[in-house]
Amino acid sequence: WIRDVCAAFNLRSTTLCLAVQLTDAYIISNLSSLQVAQCQLVAIVCTWISAKFEETDDMLPSLKNLGEVCDGAYTADQILTMEEQVLEGFRWRLPHSTCLNFLYLYLHMHGHPSVAR
Repeated sequence: WIRDVCAAFNLRSTTLCLAVQLTDAYIISNLSSLQVAQCQLVAIVCTWISAKFEETDDMLPSLKNLGEVCDGAYTADQILTMEEQVLEGFRWRLPHSTCLNFLYLYLHMHGHPSVAR
């Protein structure tokens, strides 16, 4: 589902990887307190946070668009509240490196011609 959301907003593959990583880490660390109904909200928030790291400002989805991609299941206030909870859950120290970042670095260091950033 996160892949489909990233595709709908034309987000980069690095955004997708970071969104999955953040979503997994947050859900795993909150298994005992997180309701199943909140998992999609966590995923959309982690995708938004990831986009803030990886995308240019003009590519960031708006709060309205994020709510729409979830069929209107969440309001802007719910998204913002969950964003704060996720950031606090990570103590504002988000893991930013993903396996894709390391792959790009490795290919760049070895002069692979397919790495163009």
